[in-house]
Amino acid sequence: MKLLNNKGLALSCVLAGLLVGGTALAKAPGKGCHGKEGRHSNPVELVAELGVSDAVIKEVKALHRASRDARLEMKFKLDQARNALRDLLDADAPSESSVMAQVDTVGVLRTQLKKARLRTRLQIRALLTPAQRTKFRKLKRQKRGKLKGCGADKYPGPKD
Repeated sequence: MKLLNNKGLALSCVLAGLLVGGTALAKAPGKGCHGKEGRHSNPVELVAELGVSDAVIKEVKALHRASRDARLEMKFKLDQARNALRDLLDADAPSESSVMAQVDTVGVLRTQLKKARLRTRLQIRALLTPAQRTKFRKLKRQKRGKLKGCGADKYPGPKD
């Protein structure tokens, strides 16, 4: 009986440690590790640091805002599709064809979201001169470097 109590006590300690550790590592919504912004820098701020004209900054803001709103809608649809996939998989006897069709839907939505991000990135780059693009990449890398240890070091970015 004493051995059983010791095992129960040990298990309780381990579970409490995991709970406390998980809480300590938790992050605020929309933030990267240690409360910093995520690895994607705000392109408006980066472009402003380049010393471009106010007209270019205004255009980048408009592109970024429109893109953000469209991506939010896409993310919502993607979340709905992922939830539908989870619901299918939670069924007692899920239909393989239904599951595979839903996986295709999730894949299409993820691809659309990725293309939307890249389209905006290309549109912003088109507003910059080659020298500004080089400086823009360096600034992005510097911002990413500040997040080292948060996983940003896994994404070194393009070479000059």
